Amino acid sequence: MAVASHDALWRLIEPRVKRILDFAELAVPSDKFERFRTLVLDEFGHKGLRRDLSALSGVGQGMDGCGSGRNDAGKEGGVP
Repeated sequence: MAVASHDALWRLIEPRVKRILDFAELAVPSDKFERFRTLVLDEFGHKGLRRDLSALSGVGQGMDGCGSGRNDAGKEGGVP
């Protein structure tokens, strides 16, 4: 079984997230919708699923494995 590319997965996921937000906009009170939208985008975006899938596929990994590309060698507790 072939593994889908990172971009191909997002082309499948993003329209569904948008559709969920469209449904929620109809059902969630307007004063609560922006918070709901933020939570959904966090869960599926760079703070959630996108980050997890990137970690699995190795996309966007920096030198320290967390994507920042820093090693903080000069700070206390850093790598000498």
